[in-house]
Amino acid sequence: MARQSGAEQTFSDVFDKRLRGIAATLDLLTEKHWQGATIGELVKAQLGIFDDSLDVEVSGPDFALKPAAVQPLGMALHELATNTLKHNPRGTQTISWEVFIDGAEPKLRFVWSEMREPAASRARVDKSGSGRKLLERIVPQALSGKATLTAAPQRITWLLVAPLSTVGNVVESSEHRG
Repeated sequence: MARQSGAEQTFSDVFDKRLRGIAATLDLLTEKHWQGATIGELVKAQLGIFDDSLDVEVSGPDFALKPAAVQPLGMALHELATNTLKHNPRGTQTISWEVFIDGAEPKLRFVWSEMREPAASRARVDKSGSGRKLLERIVPQALSGKATLTAAPQRITWLLVAPLSTVGNVVESSEHRG
């Protein structure tokens, strides 16, 4: 549709990748009979859209996401990967997650961390764009959690903390490595 409407190639590519991101999440949920998916599966599905353009280090315990958590987290991953390729394609990215106890409630801590290349460190980070709203308001609200996006000269970090009761469950004690 976007290509036929005469849109610029770059818009068309971005639009196509966003549709592919949504489709990858829906395919994953359908494949799992709408029972959820693991974080590792979701990360692989979302990063796979970018044709190995990103080399991301992934670590954390196997963690089963509830169906309602898969789509918002998938949207966040897609947004972060898109921004990385646009502004910092040669940077180093890591994704990690862990379960911790906050008071009496177990929570999930999910972190996207990106070391910025010198040229990327001079790039301005939009403080009010739709991507930032997605990462700091929409996704955390959907997961009953809190998130922050921090941009320092050498590092960008997105930290999401959400209650386990909303997000999912640890399924085994082994670490996922991607």
